[in-house]
Amino acid sequence: MSRIALGRRQFGSTLRRHFGTGQGLSRRSHHAKSHQQRATGTVPRVMPSAFVVPVSALLTAPGSRRAVGVDVPIEWGFELAAVGPQLHAELVLENASGVLVVRGPAETTLGLTCHRCLSEWSESLRVDVTEALGFEDDDDGYALDGDTADLEPVLRDALLLDVPLRPLCRDACLGLCGTCGADLNTDSCPGHDEEGTSPFAELRDLLEP
Repeated sequence: MSRIALGRRQFGSTLRRHFGTGQGLSRRSHHAKSHQQRATGTVPRVMPSAFVVPVSALLTAPGSRRAVGVDVPIEWGFELAAVGPQLHAELVLENASGVLVVRGPAETTLGLTCHRCLSEWSESLRVDVTEALGFEDDDDGYALDGDTADLEPVLRDALLLDVPLRPLCRDACLGLCGTCGADLNTDSCPGHDEEGTSPFAELRDLLEP
């Protein structure tokens, strides 16, 4: 396995530990609903995840393929980058010598905030997913759950790996005025005579060429 692939797998594993898994959320939901069941005497209906796909027919037929469409709401991202609200993917699942290979494009929308000037904008995000599920000796890989495959961690990792942690509206962004908070990209800051009395003035002089 290449260093790049290994790095992506390790980062993907970190993302899964941070966001958890769909199965973990289901267990917590089921635990909460069990209290409801004992209190009311009703049996709540558990809705299956749109990311979970039955693959028993694929696993028993090497070389077989199946097309899977995913169109679900999501709410992922980081502090300055929101991923969603909708995810669309057209995937092909293939049995390659007992390993389930997932291929296909995934698309969503990014809501970004510039880390310098805090301006906000949206843009589309498209990634080509190529991942394998079912490697028994790969601790950082994606496992199969019996005869089902959970595509949520696969798609989430693929998308989040392409999301900027520190979005920048443009390379030459000047950011905000440290005194009044004006956007320096719009020339709306007239300057401040009292800046020389700031306790940080000497540090600023040291940083200036």
